[in-house]
Amino acid sequence: MWGKKAPASPPPRHAGLDPASTRVRLVEKTVANEANAHGPRNKSGVTVGGLKVSPTLLAGATLLGAAALAILVAERRRPLRDRTLPDRGRLPTNVALGAMSMAAMSAVEAPASRALARWCERNGVGVAQALPGPAWARDAVGFLLMDYTTYVWHVLTHEVPALWRLHLVHHVDLDLDASTALRFHAVDMLVSAPFRCAQVLVSGASPRALEVWRGWFFLAVLFHHSNLRLPERWDRLLALAVTTPRMHGIHHMAEPDRTGSNWSSGLSFWDRLHGTFRLDVPQRGQPIGVKAYREHLDVRPSLALPFSRQRDAWEPPPARNVGLGEEDHHARTAPAVPTQP
Repeated sequence: MWGKKAPASPPPRHAGLDPASTRVRLVEKTVANEANAHGPRNKSGVTVGGLKVSPTLLAGATLLGAAALAILVAERRRPLRDRTLPDRGRLPTNVALGAMSMAAMSAVEAPASRALARWCERNGVGVAQALPGPAWARDAVGFLLMDYTTYVWHVLTHEVPALWRLHLVHHVDLDLDASTALRFHAVDMLVSAPFRCAQVLVSGASPRALEVWRGWFFLAVLFHHSNLRLPERWDRLLALAVTTPRMHGIHHMAEPDRTGSNWSSGLSFWDRLHGTFRLDVPQRGQPIGVKAYREHLDVRPSLALPFSRQRDAWEPPPARNVGLGEEDHHARTAPAVPTQP
């Protein structure tokens, strides 16, 4: 027993010679190198109100704000159409309706569409995501499809009676300027949210494409609703690509054959594609709005309009005989409303 040698223990395995361990360490090293090369994510930014905002987003918002301010100033200095109402009643109404609409959109549509855009990009869902090629090309396709399907939605808001009841709040404005771009019913924004989500799903717009399109859409809507008088040649040249104030001015005229044209909200190609493009009507002396509502509707009647009995938008209201009771009182006490020359 004493003469037998104890069985030799197996030599220790060196970690550097273990293939599995080597692979793990190589992967860890590669990940670390990539992290160092690209730097920490979401660390840079500017703090605004306690929240970190990326410099790109902040620069984009600043640019949009500056462009919007330039449009507001320019339309005052170079008006395209004569005004029929003073700003003291009309402007606060449009701003108040716009604030409610933007709140509804920010609470429902914006977060839902952004989440869907992330999901589409991650899972390869939608037309743009199914295409080969670089990310910028897919983003361009997503942008174009978002713009085209917005044309489709605008047509639907005029042709579907339930949607028109809401959209009418936008069209009863008796003047047309940048503040009209804000004048939407909050329920209109809520009803449009499922369609906007469907736009993202079908187009496959990435979060990048969606945010670029959203900024473009805001600026385009503000621009073509404005009362800005560009030189006519410039307006016609711009109208080859984008919706201009003269184009959209025709869409807001109180004649159904004119309102049924120029549906584009961003790029003007879609009107040319569908034969709905018009630029043959002078701007001055043309009534804006709809025939049935030739009085200014402030915030409360505008909010109630979709849910009350509506007049036929394209028929002038019948002349009312002054009778007894509440209608008589209203007729005698209602302030005079300036009319279109």
